[in-house]
Amino acid sequence: MNIKQKIKAMGLTILFGASSLTANAQAQETADSPKVTDVELKHDAPQVQRDDMSLSFARAMPFSDDAQMQNREYTYIPKSSADFHLTAEKAIKILEKTPHDANDFYGKLISFYEQNKDKEVDLNNPLVRKTFLAFKKIVKHNGVLPTSEGLGKYNEQSYLLGIDAAAFLQLTQEANPNTLAFCRQLYNNENRFKMLDAKDAPQAEKIAEQLLKDKLDAYHITEKDTTFQYSNDFRTAVFVNDVDNEWNNWGLNLYVDPGKLNGKDGKYCPLAIQKAHELGHIMQRMPGDKDERNDLYELAPTIELIVMQDIVYKQMNGISLEQEVQYPSSSDNEVNMGKVANTFRTIKEKHGLNSYEDVLLTQEAKREINRFMTQNSSMAMMRNNNQTKI
Repeated sequence: MNIKQKIKAMGLTILFGASSLTANAQAQETADSPKVTDVELKHDAPQVQRDDMSLSFARAMPFSDDAQMQNREYTYIPKSSADFHLTAEKAIKILEKTPHDANDFYGKLISFYEQNKDKEVDLNNPLVRKTFLAFKKIVKHNGVLPTSEGLGKYNEQSYLLGIDAAAFLQLTQEANPNTLAFCRQLYNNENRFKMLDAKDAPQAEKIAEQLLKDKLDAYHITEKDTTFQYSNDFRTAVFVNDVDNEWNNWGLNLYVDPGKLNGKDGKYCPLAIQKAHELGHIMQRMPGDKDERNDLYELAPTIELIVMQDIVYKQMNGISLEQEVQYPSSSDNEVNMGKVANTFRTIKEKHGLNSYEDVLLTQEAKREINRFMTQNSSMAMMRNNNQTKI
């Protein structure tokens, strides 16, 4: 029995990268929770750095002296449905001769392809992207399957990759200047790390760890599906390998710095919340995408970071979730972190959503962002007028 027959006999199916908010659900401001399954694999690959603390993207050369690699055509994304099918057919022929379990990641992808081989595929479907990446590597290396592992590494076989990618893509397509300005205001505001006191770190971390577990549980993700690289040399950041080279290994490297934010000015951001923020970047990444500048990458993960810290503070101090806390602010036109936390957490709970990408697609969230920016502009104008009079 060949690999195709084995797969058909087992009736394997797989889903991943599903968005929990459909167009119809958006119109009604309701949504179904996504259900995803996937397979984890971590591997070693060259690194391209993204500075995740400044909304700027700096590139580093991959570990190679071959400068011509920089000029190669980018091939991690299928150019067309025909390109996808051609790559898949080549890979499947190779896989039929390659020893592997029919129930493994590749077997499931073959099953997915068998169900869609006569169809035009959606090139922005995270599962199509993952399938293309996996098959492309099989063709590139003539059936040599990736086996190496490494801390903090995610690729097309990682459970988390692309779970919220469809929602994030829609968010970028629908974003307006207010959305982008709101993102920058939140992300460039250091007060987002001044919501908790360093002296409360032991208690705060325990609560934060449970919140991280709750986040992963919503996607049926277990601890084995996550991996982190700890480093004192980098800020909390996501690295992406997106140069088509001899490794042919598109992937993401996740680094967290356990000491970078702890105890800053007597304040503290739990490590578990930093992890949730960075995992959010893995989950919103469309498989195969270049690491091109997109300021909106930071919006949903930063809102989640603020919400989580607000929940930790309230649990430690016996404050109800509905009450708005006035956290320290630096200027009159600064969005208060307590209001941000209450606003978006409430929308998330109301619609039973898993991600803040989906929250930001609701009409309520769009109205609230416009309200935040309008109010802040008015306060800034009042402050400037007063300064002029003086």
